Amino acid sequence: MISLEQWAQIRYLRGQGLSIRKIANEVGCAKKTVERALASDSPPQYPPRRAKTTSFDAFEPQVRALLAETPVASLSVV
Repeated sequence: MISLEQWAQIRYLRGQGLSIRKIANEVGCAKKTVERALASDSPPQYPPRRAKTTSFDAFEPQVRALLAETPVASLSVV
């Protein structure tokens, strides 16, 4: 995945006359990615990522409550 800045940089460098290989080295991505960026007329749009749940999520409110009660507690107390 490339960012909007990388997409714009790829198109700018191609306008300056750089080869696809040199652009790939400059931007730090694969030649195929550069080719796709040059072929597309619009910047890349990716769907937002879902938030991952962790095992800590169930205990987070309790930990935050403990930290609110004793903001200068040692780690062993928490």
